Amino acid sequence: MSSPGFLVFLLSLGHFCTDFIQGALPALLPFLKDRFDLSYAVAGMLLMAAPLTSSVIQPFFGYFT
Repeated sequence: MSSPGFLVFLLSLGHFCTDFIQGALPALLPFLKDRFDLSYAVAGMLLMAAPLTSSVIQPFFGYFT
């Protein structure tokens, strides 16, 4: 289960997920705000946290791949 191909697949999947969230979060934010009764401050922090976490995670995906 820890074959190199499987590990590369997991890294690729993680990379895809972070890229997908980057594009999907701004479009989904109005729905999430209403659904979870978020304030504008919390919604703004979500938008800020997504690129910050991506900036930290993406180099690790690149390094390990």
